[in-house]
Parts: sequence; structure tokens; C-alpha cells
Amino acid sequence: MKNLFIFVLVVLPFVSFSQTIEIKNFKVLNAAGTSYPAGTKFNFEFDIKGNYNDGAIYMRFYKNSVTPSNCIYYYPYNTDHDYDDHSYYPDYKKFTSWFYSRDGFSTDGITYYLVVDFGHMPLQTFSYTCETTGDSDLSVEIKNFKVLNAAGTNYPVGTKFNFEFDIKGNYNDGAIYMRFYKNSVTPSNCIYYYPYNTDHDYDDHSYYPDYKKFTSWFYSRDGFSTNGITYYLVVDFGHMPPQTFSYTCETTGDPDFSLTNVELPVVDGSTQLPTFDYNNTDVNNIKVTVKNSGGVGKLDKIGWVFTKIQQNSIDNYIYNAVATGVLNSGFANIATGSSHTYDVNINIPYDYYSSGHNIRFMGEFYLCVIVESGAYREAHAEKIYIKDSFKSGLIPISLLKSGSIDPRSKESQSLLVYPNPSEGVFNLELGYNGNYTARVFNLAGQEIWEQKVTGDNKVQIDLKNSAPATYILEVIDQNESVLKKKLIIK
Repeated sequence: MKNLFIFVLVVLPFVSFSQTIEIKNFKVLNAAGTSYPAGTKFNFEFDIKGNYNDGAIYMRFYKNSVTPSNCIYYYPYNTDHDYDDHSYYPDYKKFTSWFYSRDGFSTDGITYYLVVDFGHMPLQTFSYTCETTGDSDLSVEIKNFKVLNAAGTNYPVGTKFNFEFDIKGNYNDGAIYMRFYKNSVTPSNCIYYYPYNTDHDYDDHSYYPDYKKFTSWFYSRDGFSTNGITYYLVVDFGHMPPQTFSYTCETTGDPDFSLTNVELPVVDGSTQLPTFDYNNTDVNNIKVTVKNSGGVGKLDKIGWVFTKIQQNSIDNYIYNAVATGVLNSGFANIATGSSHTYDVNINIPYDYYSSGHNIRFMGEFYLCVIVESGAYREAHAEKIYIKDSFKSGLIPISLLKSGSIDPRSKESQSLLVYPNPSEGVFNLELGYNGNYTARVFNLAGQEIWEQKVTGDNKVQIDLKNSAPATYILEVIDQNESVLKKKLIIK
């Protein structure tokens, strides 16, 4: 038997051991003794010499110690392995660069580490400790923080929050970071973050040997109140510890409202929902109860919104409304600790027609009642049912394309009237061409208009000589089907 020899050729990657680098003088370039917010450039430099040609240099930056949890940035350099670089420096050359910090960082006595990983060479670690005090003459003193908006007032979203304080000292190019809080200095109560002089521009040279008035403002993200509320200003500057100031707005007796109850119509046994009558009346009394826990005052308005789908906020109810209404007068003052119930007349919507679609206001809807006073806004939403007391069997209207329609089909039962309400002229449109009689009655049952139509699905109803009121339209077709509709002359 012949011996079988197998030769295995192992090809090792070629490593150029002539590629070496030497680094020294690592330094953080940001101004010493300063705190920087997230997203600020972290500027650094070091001296480098040697031949790294096409080799990648991997740099990691650490804060306080070289541990994974303290790594603040990973910086790969020259990773394209481009031979055209031919980066060879026989003498030391300055390498300067930066990265955006993912978190805020400080240059007040903090030690930063640079760990360099290059080719076959062992890891190299360098450190730089920032000065503890930075410029010793940089300092600020603040007093007399004050909210300038009128006391005892509720302000809506987007109002300017005006403030002032007295400041002296030398902040030169140093950034001043201000945070404003409501009621307590906790993260959830922070209403605004206000960075000032963050360009670190040495041309500012802001030095005030005596106190000077600093006045400014910001747009509130939420509504705010100046009725007995305490606001806090926390100032963070360079090496100095944070300074906290407070201002309590005067209590002037403005009301503190809350919506305690909305009483809708009784539940209908056939629907198990609060039920409104589409045809019987124009309005339905709803009882809205509001309590005042402080001061004396009255509401600005009570509004209502109809939607087909339940929403998750007041703004969404308003944005997705298919009909709205508002009561903005007739409100009485409510004494402290007292409640008041308003009888609000909610107008039942009529058929809505716009931009090629329409909605029939019968069936299930969501009614959202909204109470407002200044910045205060509260709502109660509930599912309701709107019924047709005439039992006419009308179905939701759909716009119909031209063509032949079976009079016995659902489409043939469609009845469209627009505009409604109107000044007295209405356009009637059936879902098919045929013979029918249209009549209009007042609520006393007296006929005030009639017209027979042959072979057409459209007719104009002219009631300009009739008084503003509610009327009933009745359409009887050749099959003796009866369709009814409420008409409103405004």
C-alpha cells in the first residue's frame, strides 16, 4: 500500500509590521470648568507620528475610568483602508477632531481616557484631566427671580412666560443653563429648559461688577397659571454648584374649576344608550355641573363635539368632529366651594353634506362636552344614540352615480337635501328618476308647499316666504314609499 501524503497550505494574512504609530499629548479642548448639554461637540487633539498608511485606527473615549459602562464614544478613523492615504509622518503632527456627545458632559475636574487600537500593536491608553475650577474669575450671582405675567390668571398654551432676575459677576464665554419648574424641582415638573450664551463666544465679555436686570421669556408648552403657583429657577454655571431660586405668584381669588358631572338624557331601553330625538325637538337639555374650589369667577364657554369614533384626547375629539357647537355667554359667578349646574341646549346635527360625501346623523355617536376657563379645559365624553321618532325607515345617504336603479333597492330610498339649514331654498335629490310627490309641513301639521315630479330625481324647494323655523319634508313615490326629512330655515 502506498502512503498517501496530504499537504495543507495555510495562508496567513499579511501584516505589515512596518505600520506603527506613536501618540502623545492627548487633550480635551472644551473650556475648563464647564457643564455641557447633550449634543455639544466634544473637542480633542493629540500628536501623532509614524506610518499608518491604509490601517484603521480605532479610538474609544472614557470618562473617569476605562470600563465599558464609562465609554462615552467609539471613534473609528481611516476605516476605508484606502491605499491612496499613504499617511506617514516621520515627525509628530497635530491631530484635531470632535464628536457630538450623546449625553451632557463636564470639564470640571473630570479625567477622560483615550484608548487607541491599531493593527498588531498593543492597546495604547492616554488620559487628560480637566482643570477643576476653569477660569477662577468666572462666576455669577443671581437674586430677585420673578415671574412677570399678571398674577391670578390662567394662560393658554403658547403664551409667553415672562421672567426676570438680577445678575452680577463675570460669565464671559461661559454658558448658563436655566431650568424652570412648577410647584417642585422634580423632572416631571420641569416646564422649560433655557440654555443661554451657549456659543461660548469670547466676544461677549459679559462682566457686571454690579447687579444688572436680566429680562427674558419663553413660549409655554402647556397652559400655566399665576394664581398662587410657586415657580423655581435652577441655574447651572460652569464649576459652580447649581443655584435654585423661587417665586410664588399672588393669589387674587381667580376660580379653580372642575367638571364634576354631565347628565345626559335617560337611557333608551331599545339602545341601552343615552338617547336624543332627531325629529322631535331642535335641542335637548343636558345638565353640566361645575365646581369651584377657589376664588370667585365664571366659565368662558361650554362646547360640544360629535364624532363617530371614540378619541383619546380633547384635541382629537375636536380634530375629528363631524359637528360642533358652543355656549359662550350667560355664565354665572360661582363662589368658592360652590357648584353650579348649567342647562345646556345641545343642537342635534342635521345631515352633513360636503366635498362629495355625507353623514346621516342617526345611530350611534360620541358626544364630548368641553368646559373651558382660561387655561383650564376639561371634558366628558359618552356614547349616545340619535333616533328618528318618525320611524320613516330612512337609511344613511350615499351619493349615487348616474344610471338605472331598481326602485325596490336600498339606493332608491336615498333622499338628499342640501343646503340644510338654509335661508329658505333647498335642493331635493332622490336616488333614482321616477314619479313622486313632495310636500312640506310645519310642526303644526299644516301643508305649506307641494310639488308633483315626473321622471326626474331633482327638484328645488322654495320656502323663502316662510318664517325661520323647523319644517317636515315628506316624499311619496309611485310605490307609496314614504320618506321624511327635517328642514331648517335659519
